[in-house]
Amino acid sequence: MKAKRRLTIRNPSTIPKALLLTAVPILLQIFLLSARQVRAQTAAIASKAISTASPPGSITIDAAKLDSVLSLDGPWRFHLGDDTAFASPSFDDSTWPLLKPAQTFDSAHLSVIPRSYTWLRLHLHVLNANYPLGVSIATNHQQQFELYANGQRIGTSPGAISDLSQLSKPFAIALPAQQDLVLALRIGRSYSETVTSSPLAGIQIGALPAVSTSVDLASIRNFNDFVLTDLLSCLVLLASGTLVLILFLTQRSHKEYLWLSANCFVAMVFLGLLAALELGLFAISRSIYLLFTYFGWAMIFTNLEFVARFTKVRRRIPLRIFEVYLVLAPMLVIAPGFAGSLYFPALVIMSVSWFVFALTYLIQSYRRGNGESGFLVLPYILLGILYVGENVSRGNVRFVHIRDHFTWGYVGTRLADIDSVVFMVIIVAVVLYRFNRVSKDGERSAAELEAARTVQQVLIPEELPSIAGLSIASVYQPAQLVGGDFFQIMPVAQGGALVVLGDVSGKGIQAAMTVSLLVGAFRTAAETTVSPAVLMETLNRRLHGRGVGFTTCLILNIAANGEVAAANAGHLRPYLNGTELELEVGLPLGFTPDASYLETHFILCPACTLTLLTDGVVEATHPTTRELFGFDRTQAMSTQSAEAIAAAAQLFGHGAPQSDDITVLTITHT
Repeated sequence: MKAKRRLTIRNPSTIPKALLLTAVPILLQIFLLSARQVRAQTAAIASKAISTASPPGSITIDAAKLDSVLSLDGPWRFHLGDDTAFASPSFDDSTWPLLKPAQTFDSAHLSVIPRSYTWLRLHLHVLNANYPLGVSIATNHQQQFELYANGQRIGTSPGAISDLSQLSKPFAIALPAQQDLVLALRIGRSYSETVTSSPLAGIQIGALPAVSTSVDLASIRNFNDFVLTDLLSCLVLLASGTLVLILFLTQRSHKEYLWLSANCFVAMVFLGLLAALELGLFAISRSIYLLFTYFGWAMIFTNLEFVARFTKVRRRIPLRIFEVYLVLAPMLVIAPGFAGSLYFPALVIMSVSWFVFALTYLIQSYRRGNGESGFLVLPYILLGILYVGENVSRGNVRFVHIRDHFTWGYVGTRLADIDSVVFMVIIVAVVLYRFNRVSKDGERSAAELEAARTVQQVLIPEELPSIAGLSIASVYQPAQLVGGDFFQIMPVAQGGALVVLGDVSGKGIQAAMTVSLLVGAFRTAAETTVSPAVLMETLNRRLHGRGVGFTTCLILNIAANGEVAAANAGHLRPYLNGTELELEVGLPLGFTPDASYLETHFILCPACTLTLLTDGVVEATHPTTRELFGFDRTQAMSTQSAEAIAAAAQLFGHGAPQSDDITVLTITHT
């Protein structure tokens, strides 16, 4: 976030043209004298040309002693209102108060004035003017002006007098070759609802070529001090935003990357428009003014969204309320009357609230163990103090100018520029650190999941054993890479088979490890007993205290003659020829080590089909109605093949993420 600053009037002449016309003499001046020395010598020489005996509101200048440009500080006669008679040299302005350029009303014992047209007049007596003189004018708040000399208009700003403000390169205005001149300056209305200082920022006088050279030098200095810095900052923001956007495209689950990228691009557009404004490329209409304001506030919005997602904020209702405020409050900048005067307090509330929200979220996240948030605390404190201090210290905050200016060679910058660039570099560095950590964690998790999937592929039989008298079919569709369903089919020496079907709560590696434990325990126990109840009790004891959550399980001992013994630990009951079997149901595995299980006996007749399944079939969810596949549809489908049942459940939930593993076993006595 970059601090805003006040801007000054410029002419529509292009910067490149000025650079070409004045590059050689300006570079010679730069190498011979520093800018500070030039200003000091200029002031010393010019002061000799001013007569100190002039009455208030008038100045006498000896052109023979005017070897450089001179600031016409006046003081000027000042008046609020608009009348073309004010341009006349015969108009009596003796009752008008005195005011110097850029002087505040407080220091001149004047009251704050409403947004209106203003006039300034100065009586100028020129001695020994043997060459053409000229002046250049700069106003505050991008206000338009008209300059009159002895009642004749001799110069206007690019937009003349209108409600459209525009910045441009300063330009020289030729003065009439007369000894006595009454300069009358008519200045248009400011966008500020109230005016607290002179609308005239400054006016220079001197030989016309000297004034032209001076304004060209000032344009280049302004370009080096402000525009160049803004353009360089745009490049940094473009590179940072693009880099972070690439990170988001790589890790799409991390929305903080997306919001940081948006923050960079919004700030880049804001500074780009600001640079275009400095160069006088377009006028400032009320819609443009509002657009600038929204881009400034959008930087706060996107930055807070980045912080909220970076710190994984749980309670976001206060943040959402503040974001509504961020959307509505900028409209005050173009509101008339009293509502418009509320913009400055709204700006202060915005900056203070942003600082409090961001710092609170970062500190809370750090205390929860997120060390990456700790890296951002100090940069946010430094930027927040600077940003809040700027907005609080100025009553008219449209573009806040930082007066702490630094110069490296012939390029200047401000404390806000340095702080903003350092701030963005630190944030991008921390985000890159997080990206690298998440990438390594993801690679490690992927390796673990692949290992767990490999183990599970071994545990889930790819080919079913051939058992005399039984036709068995199976379908296994995990919801994730590693599922929690499992089944085993083991031939029994006396004929028939042991069948186990289970569902471990949870997914991923933990579920896979639990499945591995249960399958291993089942195979070991099956070497000594084929009793479903005994096997279930053994699995329960092995799982107790080791697993997370619970596990449902169904164990069947199907004899060669079709007799079936079954034990159920909280699992879905099987279907026999489409009819749900009434089995004794015990506690799921792992709840208590002393759980006991009862066996239920029934006959699987020739040509009869037994259907076993997990709750992934029943809980398949329709993507639009959110309706479950349910027990009724499951029972109606239970006489069909395993593939048909699984396909029906998947088709029912097509378009919605599969929420649970789907496993179906069908066993037919042949």
